[in-house]
Amino acid sequence: DLHAAAWSLHNCGRGPAGGTFDFERMGGNYRMTELTGALLLAQMERLERQMATRDRNARLLTESLVEITGLNPTVVDERVTRHAWHLYQIRYDAVAFGGRSREQFIAAINAEGIPASAGYVPLTGIDAVRNALRDRFGEGAVRDITSVPRADAAGRDTIWLYQTALLGTDADTAGIVAACRKISAAW
Repeated sequence: DLHAAAWSLHNCGRGPAGGTFDFERMGGNYRMTELTGALLLAQMERLERQMATRDRNARLLTESLVEITGLNPTVVDERVTRHAWHLYQIRYDAVAFGGRSREQFIAAINAEGIPASAGYVPLTGIDAVRNALRDRFGEGAVRDITSVPRADAAGRDTIWLYQTALLGTDADTAGIVAACRKISAAW
């Protein structure tokens, strides 16, 4: 039991058999080692160049994807001065794709060679958060957050492109758009 609890705390509260959003308890991300820190420090020299590439490719993707009905890239507020782009998020409208699910779209874009996956699970759907609220504020607190419609919709409809997709060439970015257009035209 002690090993399982320690493992879970070390892995952000996840359980050993669970998935990315299967948190058993509240935890932290304390996994950086000295070696990881040294590698990160060496990579800092590339940060500005990579951030410029991500910014540019995200802008190009957004400009193109907004033209595809049913794909709605996240709009960055004009007050944002720097975006990390660790994920490029797109809201998927299944109705615009003939009722095909987000998972079907992800499978299709993956088949085109574009790595993508489903988005976040809202905090209201994570047992560890619900349990922490119950422990701290009582059962009523959990009932009060059972449904947060916009968070639920974002969790249900969001597709992620990973930051590595934003580090590619113009041809790579155009390939992402072409794959989305191909799927849109086929459906």
